[in-house]
Amino acid sequence: MKASLLYKLTKDLNKNGVKIESLSYSEAKNKILILNLVSSKDKKITNLVKFLTNKYQNQFHFSLTKIYYEKSENKYLSELKVNL
Repeated sequence: MKASLLYKLTKDLNKNGVKIESLSYSEAKNKILILNLVSSKDKKITNLVKFLTNKYQNQFHFSLTKIYYEKSENKYLSELKVNL
């Protein structure tokens, strides 16, 4: 399931112009997939979360707390958590 989910999410990320810098998976309390996102515009990350929330509305819960601007690299960073 994780491999097919990653495949689907990667396609959705590409559609929205957002890249993954790194990812991690945890089964400590709940099954959580954490994607560290990178984008040239903060709006792309916001639109991605809206898109994913609508597309997978009854399957997964997505949470995003902040979008950071990395001035030296001129890019936006954020951590997206997916509760499976």
